[in-house]
Amino acid sequence: MEQVVLDATQREQTGKGPARRLRQAGFIPGVVYGLGREALALSVVREDLQSLLSKHGTNIVFRLQVAGLEADERTAALLRDMQQHPVSRIPESVDFQWISLTDTVIVGVPVEFVGSSPAQLEGAVIDQIAYEVEVSCLPLSIPDKLIISIEGMELHETRTASQLEMPEGVELLVEPDTAIVTCTPPARMISAEEEALLEEEALLAAMEEGEEGEEGAEGEEGEEGEAADDDESADEE
Repeated sequence: MEQVVLDATQREQTGKGPARRLRQAGFIPGVVYGLGREALALSVVREDLQSLLSKHGTNIVFRLQVAGLEADERTAALLRDMQQHPVSRIPESVDFQWISLTDTVIVGVPVEFVGSSPAQLEGAVIDQIAYEVEVSCLPLSIPDKLIISIEGMELHETRTASQLEMPEGVELLVEPDTAIVTCTPPARMISAEEEALLEEEALLAAMEEGEEGEEGAEGEEGEEGEAADDDESADEE
């Protein structure tokens, strides 16, 4: 992973009012801290940050260029927190952390699965249980994502963190048996035995309905015969 340049400006005013005015002008208020340095209030151009996040994801190693602050080639910054509008999801504030490029960091990395399972052809569903796992590595070794293969997965099989494809120099910090993906049947999927049983029950129900229909028809014929006899008796009288 390479460093990505992001320009920032120190801000002297803090609080809700100044922050609101910054947002209205197209900026995002934020702060940067870490490495024993005093926290520094700053702002970044919203469009610049959104463009970088869209392209690189959240695990960006920023070369944070703050106007008026001497650059240090041995340090970078990570995005540690971002508050977003609950509806528009537009960033409203950001927290950066200074880091050393020679020290390991702990970050959460997205997980994706690749491949296909024969069970999917029979209607099975691949459920992803973990979408992110924590790893430890040097800043410039942070992977964009981690991959797990679902090739050959069978029904009810679960694949775990131990089966993630881990790049060199990246240490997994979750338990190896942590479930990542599982292959499950949909609610409508039934076994061959269950299907045969349902067919047998349907056949028996149809036969019973047929017998009841025949009995009803015989009863109606009997009633019609009795009614005819009564009519003949009435004529004779």
